[in-house]
Amino acid sequence: MDSSGLRAVVFDLDGTIYIGKTLVPGAEVAVAAVRYAGIKVVFMTNASYGSRANVAAKLRSLGIAADEHDVVTSANLATQYAKQRGHKRVNCIGGPGLKEDLIQRGLSITEEEDADCLVMGYTPDFSFETIVFGITMLRSKSKEFICCNLDANFPSDGGKLMPGCGALVASIVAGAERCVDFVAGKPEIHMLEYYCRREHLRPGEILVVGDRIESDIEMAKRHHSRGVLLSNENAISDDGVVTIDSLFRLVSMFQ
Repeated sequence: MDSSGLRAVVFDLDGTIYIGKTLVPGAEVAVAAVRYAGIKVVFMTNASYGSRANVAAKLRSLGIAADEHDVVTSANLATQYAKQRGHKRVNCIGGPGLKEDLIQRGLSITEEEDADCLVMGYTPDFSFETIVFGITMLRSKSKEFICCNLDANFPSDGGKLMPGCGALVASIVAGAERCVDFVAGKPEIHMLEYYCRREHLRPGEILVVGDRIESDIEMAKRHHSRGVLLSNENAISDDGVVTIDSLFRLVSMFQ
């Protein structure tokens, strides 16, 4: 793939830069090569549990320079959307990163049914009681149901697949007998649109690097950006998308 005209590379995190607490081989040199070429790097993740500062700290602990400004999460866009919709009091199911983002935007979190919306992200503390809470909070059909992402699972240490936000959302969708009103994360293009506005970029100036066809690459295609799929099993030959089996192969594109 020709890298001419690129001004930013968007890296997925889980499965692309790291798996659990382990850096994916080639991640550090690939990010360094992009930056050495004078191209912006942003880390864009559907994960919503940790704050952007937490994610940046994890990257630094693995040897990749990053600060909060280099990270975009689905929680950022979910809370931004809730704010733009004029919501003030929200029910929340999710981790500390999502709750912190809501509070920073001036939204108050309540467990009362008369809240304006329910915002949901991933939490490992999900339980039967959580499902009951979600169903109860959605008894009002006019209440907006905002979700960070619908990922069924995500990779973890030791080759395990962990249930993702989408698996948790599905139980509440089934119990409440209603659909999600807004999804912030991939494959929706809200995060890319936000980043383009912030950095004054056009779709064709962005390259998305990720390990999932159905989320990372689908987001790139919908946004008319270029994409690189990191995979040992799947290969696609669509215009604007190439497949690599190692991040070390990405380095040659920027030399």
